[in-house]
Amino acid sequence: MVGMKRQFDEDFIPPKGCVEEKVLDEVSYAAHMKHYQEEVKRLQDEFRDDLIEKYEMTNHPKAIKLFNKAWDMGCSGGLQDVEYYFQDLIELFKCECEQHSSTDPVTGIIFN
Repeated sequence: MVGMKRQFDEDFIPPKGCVEEKVLDEVSYAAHMKHYQEEVKRLQDEFRDDLIEKYEMTNHPKAIKLFNKAWDMGCSGGLQDVEYYFQDLIELFKCECEQHSSTDPVTGIIFN
């Protein structure tokens, strides 16, 4: 039976326009995807940290929340859009923080 299947597979010519199935090395593919996802996460975290530092929000208690909101609003348009939304939203977060909190002059930690 195995010999017949091998013979059929070798002799089979798919009709024009048909999609041909290719078997992947699933273990290598899974390892590659894991590495890819880790690298994407690392780069996103680096972008987040750079953006927070650029706009001097490093010690702000809601800096990550602000970035996440900007990411949700702009990630489909690219990193430039994320920065645009971050910059746009930052005014709301800075005003809120300046009015309702105080900063420790030694550590720079913001208290509510």
